Amino acid sequence: MATEQLPAAVYSLAGQVTVTGWEVISNVYGFEEDAEDKADSAGQHKAKITYSRRQTLSVELEALAAANQDAYTKGGEVTSGVFPLVDGSTTTAWDINSATLSRTRGVPGVSLDLIQQGDLLA
Repeated sequence: MATEQLPAAVYSLAGQVTVTGWEVISNVYGFEEDAEDKADSAGQHKAKITYSRRQTLSVELEALAAANQDAYTKGGEVTSGVFPLVDGSTTTAWDINSATLSRTRGVPGVSLDLIQQGDLLA
């Protein structure tokens, strides 16, 4: 039985994101809600009010030769077009909640916790 080696362009490994100048080690999507539960006078649950819902992204990167290692800082932002939303669209910018830069004898890396600037609720 013959085997065939398919080129990498034919498949996508679990929807891994790509970033120019960086090797993406891992990425994990989630979401963050600003909500509260309301109860009636007897203390029973009456409703949950959701004020906002934004997507989050935790990503671990390793620098390639062309990478700007100081591009990501805590409190900054990542412009739209760099990291996609879980649906693949790249029209949103992200706020950086935390950025951890690791410099070792090996390849420098950065771990980012990002949150979507826009809101998913209409």
